[in-house]
Amino acid sequence: LRGLGKMAKVNSSVSVSDKDMGYKAIVTEIAKMNKTFVKVGLQDDGMKYDDEGASVAEIGYYNEFGTDTIPSRPFMRQTAERRKSELNAHIEAEHNAIVAGKKTVNVSLNALGFQYATWIQAEIREGGWVPNAPYTLKRKLAKSNGTAAGEPKPLIDTGRMIQSIRHILVDK
Repeated sequence: LRGLGKMAKVNSSVSVSDKDMGYKAIVTEIAKMNKTFVKVGLQDDGMKYDDEGASVAEIGYYNEFGTDTIPSRPFMRQTAERRKSELNAHIEAEHNAIVAGKKTVNVSLNALGFQYATWIQAEIREGGWVPNAPYTLKRKLAKSNGTAAGEPKPLIDTGRMIQSIRHILVDK
């Protein structure tokens, strides 16, 4: 320990630079998570379902909740219930990808929206619905000129409703 009493002068020039390795972008995306969300389902864009003037969204609502003449065929609620754990896992994976700087909020929300829309469409096709009424079967077969393969399925007529299931991103 001898000689430590006298400090030697050290001549050095140290330079410190702050290099952003993506932190700012991640912080920006995390802030965006509270301002952006995805809506999935039948968007009420005014598209008409039929000549009677009902929109595709209205027809979806009537089928989801039922009316005096249409039994409830809850394709939206049934999808949410059946896919809850898968959806939560997908949300967590997308969240983690955003926080890790691997994806943007928009990319993740588009992936979630596309997947969920696909699940709703599958539910419409395979939902195990109350069969169509005889009048509805007759009308659907007449529309198809009797060429419908097998018995027309509930919730599927022209295909317009199932094709209208989509997602949109919304900024608050």
